[in-house]
Amino acid sequence: MELAKALQANEQLNGQIALLQATNRTLQAENGVLRQQLDAFTSRFDDQDVMNRTLSDALKKVQDSLSEIRQQKVIDRNGKAVVRVEGQPSSSSSTSPSSTVAPAATTNTTTAATTTHVSYASALSHNLTAVQMDLIKQMKPAPRPFASKSGIPSV
Repeated sequence: MELAKALQANEQLNGQIALLQATNRTLQAENGVLRQQLDAFTSRFDDQDVMNRTLSDALKKVQDSLSEIRQQKVIDRNGKAVVRVEGQPSSSSSTSPSSTVAPAATTNTTTAATTTHVSYASALSHNLTAVQMDLIKQMKPAPRPFASKSGIPSV
């Protein structure tokens, strides 16, 4: 009689062990899926970090170009906008024939230099927009793994 009870208890324990082993395998499989998702997220995060640095560098270049363009424009005593000629200091008066500052509308070299800066800034701005669009495309959410009704992925 005691032997029969012991065998029955042993059978129940073996059943519980089998159930725990199946649960363990399921949890290990879920852990594997979660590790893959973490690796994918980490990879995307690293890629986005690189893109953010690239974007930041491009933005800095655009800001530097715009700052350089703004520094080219000066207002003379008469309130007229004048532009510095490349490589020459500006003077406060544009009435002297030997002045290094000329009205923006009448100096071809100055206009060309300013146009070059504006074109450069425009190109950088265009590149910055392209980088932003690429970054937005890459930020689409990752697909979720199929989960069973219990919330644990099937093995």
